Amino acid sequence: MYIDFLTKNSKKLKNTMNLNTINSDEIVFIDFDMYSSNKSIDEFVFICNVKKLPDYARVKFEASADKKKVLALKHHGLCLVSELPA
Repeated sequence: MYIDFLTKNSKKLKNTMNLNTINSDEIVFIDFDMYSSNKSIDEFVFICNVKKLPDYARVKFEASADKKKVLALKHHGLCLVSELPA
């Protein structure tokens, strides 16, 4: 489900990541719960400070080799941190 979502929307997400200046302590954050209800990605993609992520998600972000390709996806109270598919 998440891989399909990221693959389907990768072009739009890459544009968001390229058009916005994302600092080293920020991440693209997607509210997947809201997306699932509305099927519109435009209103539910945010730039978020990494400190606002849960500890387990922050650790995964910090361990990422290329932080500029990493995003967070919130679904049912959990936060998935993943690299955007190529």
